[in-house]
This record gives sequence, C-alpha cells and structure tokens, in this order.
Amino acid sequence: MIQFNLLNNYVVLANNLNIKINKNKTKINNINKFIFCKWKYILNDKLVLIPIKDTIYRQRRKLRKMFKSNINYNEIETTKLCFKAYLNIGNCYKYIKK
Repeated sequence: MIQFNLLNNYVVLANNLNIKINKNKTKINNINKFIFCKWKYILNDKLVLIPIKDTIYRQRRKLRKMFKSNINYNEIETTKLCFKAYLNIGNCYKYIKK
C-alpha cells in the first residue's frame, strides 16, 4: 500500500514536470538486493558488489577452451589479467583468489 502511494506521488511530480510515466512498467522495489549489469548489489551497512556466477562460469569455460586449443600462453595470461581487473571493480577477494 505504501509503495502504491509512493508511486502515485512520483507520477504527480512527473506530470508537473511534463514527464510521462507508464504505471504498468514503473515498479518500486526494495534496493537491499538487486542485479544490474551482471553484478549483484547488496546494500547492508555498505554496498557490496558480487559478480553473477554465470559470469565466472563463462570465464572458466573460456579459459579451458583456450588451454585445450593450445593458444599462446601470453594470450591466456592477458585474458586472466583482464578478468581479474573486471573482478577488482567489486568486492571479490574470494573470487580473485580462486
């Protein structure tokens, strides 16, 4: 009920600014946990970013294929470094360690 009132207030404010809001598409959610751009965001006392498991599985599969197809070792190391840099965006110590 509170979310419905909040949405109505938002629609009234948007109408005052000549912005059209589609009530069917607009939804108000709790933001303690949500997924955006292949990262899981958790908001407790601080914001924690965790990569989605599918991303990690995809990267492991890619590295296995590279090893099996005898690709140059330097290319494999470059791929690992790029993924490690991607993981450094969030709070991923245990994933980097793996």
